[in-house]
Amino acid sequence: MTERWAPELPPGRPLLLPGRGRLLVRELPGPPGAPVVVLLHGWTATSDLNWFPAYAELGRHFRVVAIDHRGHGRGIRSRRRFRLSDCADDVVEVADALGIERFIAVGYSMGGPVAALTWRRHRSRVSGLVLCATALRLHTGTADRLRLVALAPFAAALRVTPRRLLTPVFEKALLGRVHDRSLQPWIVEELRTGDPRALAEAGAALATFDARRWIDEIDVP
Repeated sequence: MTERWAPELPPGRPLLLPGRGRLLVRELPGPPGAPVVVLLHGWTATSDLNWFPAYAELGRHFRVVAIDHRGHGRGIRSRRRFRLSDCADDVVEVADALGIERFIAVGYSMGGPVAALTWRRHRSRVSGLVLCATALRLHTGTADRLRLVALAPFAAALRVTPRRLLTPVFEKALLGRVHDRSLQPWIVEELRTGDPRALAEAGAALATFDARRWIDEIDVP
């Protein structure tokens, strides 16, 4: 029997954020006195999916912290409507819990808005930003925005739909996104950890994100 492939991942541990919820944090200590990077993943993914090829290399130079956004992967589960601002506040709560005063926020795709909002809402905590495969607004025009906005009523319907009915549909959609057969079992297993309702709400939240009015205020590297 062929052993199922899975990447080598940094150690992870559960972390309870009072008043917010529980999530899994992955950490690499890095060299003594190294700057801290907090890795923020893209929509519907997990930190492990986005960052597993980079963990070890980053860990040679930085203290690395990786978390899943609320409703994604092993992130916080909440009945509150998904908001990017809550994700940004979660980042700082994690830093507080780990005794981290300042950090570089590294955001991929949806993680870009989360990183930028972390700076905007907690300017004294962010020493730098790395924004990857992202944008000042994450839609390219009216049609694109309407598709994302349409996820809001869809997400509302999901709130009252039993998860056992959602899972088969959700998994079928996930399988269509995974083309590498050797990685497929692990990737699909990772994607299955997300909450369909929260993922839909996250898509709707992205439709209204627009940093063009304030992005030029950023004063960190």
